[in-house]
Amino acid sequence: MEKINKDISSVQKAEDGDMDGAGMDSPSPKNPPSVNKDAPSKETEETVSRIAIALNVGKTHGRKPSRKPDERDKVNDHEEEFTFSGDADTAKFAEFGMDLYYHDIRAGIRRLSEIKATTIRSFLQFTDGKDVLLKNITSDFIGRYEAYLQKERGLTKNTSSFYLRNTRAIYNQAVKHLGIKDAHPFSDVYTGVAKTVKRAVPIETIKRIKSLDLSKEHGLCFARDMFMLSFLFRGMSFVDMAFLKVTDLKNGILFYKRKKTGQNLSIKWEQPMQRILNRWPNDTRPEYLLPIIVKTGVDDVRQYRTELFKVNKSLKTIGEMVGSEIPLTLYVARHSWATIAKDKGVPVHIISEGMGHTSESMTMVYLGSIGQGQIDKANKRIISLL
Repeated sequence: MEKINKDISSVQKAEDGDMDGAGMDSPSPKNPPSVNKDAPSKETEETVSRIAIALNVGKTHGRKPSRKPDERDKVNDHEEEFTFSGDADTAKFAEFGMDLYYHDIRAGIRRLSEIKATTIRSFLQFTDGKDVLLKNITSDFIGRYEAYLQKERGLTKNTSSFYLRNTRAIYNQAVKHLGIKDAHPFSDVYTGVAKTVKRAVPIETIKRIKSLDLSKEHGLCFARDMFMLSFLFRGMSFVDMAFLKVTDLKNGILFYKRKKTGQNLSIKWEQPMQRILNRWPNDTRPEYLLPIIVKTGVDDVRQYRTELFKVNKSLKTIGEMVGSEIPLTLYVARHSWATIAKDKGVPVHIISEGMGHTSESMTMVYLGSIGQGQIDKANKRIISLL
């Protein structure tokens, strides 16, 4: 198991941090003329493959789905049948988790597969690379795991909860598919989502960021413009910005699918957006709207992660330049758009739909779908404040 520890630590820097995006982002990119966005990143696949070899877990587990999964499958655990080599007495956590990982790969569900890879990695770090029988996972064991995450690794309550929730998801699948007796080992640990520290800045700070003269600072200028674009795009996440294609902008409307939720969204194109776009042509990868993914021969996902790291580092400097009390990151642009919109009287359900949130689902059921015109009008109102 010594090899597992080496493999796990090799991706620690790339995966630790904010679980919403920034922390899963570190270095470099790829060239595929056509990128399979449902495939796992090269980094994730290599890491899991090494752990699989060390655990003697092959890629042949499970029965290949007989049809392409649809959204209903994703919501309902994409329950095509699959087989597992262990049983209730012999199955181990990491081995079973790997089987689920490959099941997700075959189902074309990249995000879930990457979460499982991250969960397995963290679990094996805690156990010093030793796999654990699922039937031996108790509330005491999970309690020690929570303490390890928060005290030894120094993770926040929410990030610790992320690992515990996804560990529980694998455990619950074992209960369901292998008939393991449910010992309810997660009943005494925190698996919720606590309110986070405020991450929004006022419109006055946004104006100061916009007005900075950064013409002689290429890196800072690019970071500032990406921050402003995220704000102008109603708080669009950096991963969605990175993979925007030139063909997504049609007849004055920018269309995109949110990576995190799969929702199809659209944004009315405004002049401030065009001015920024004119400053940053993507000459080396012209299929992409923005020069975030620019290299060939390097994995696109890794390059997006590298750029996110660099931009957030530059934004920290910009935040100090404008006297922001809150450390500036790309995620601050998203929070700020929502907060400013709410302060200006934009209804919460319009903000929710404009940002692609699903947390206002009950409101949406009651109110019906919000017209795109109302969302565009709300965004134009915010842009006019700059």
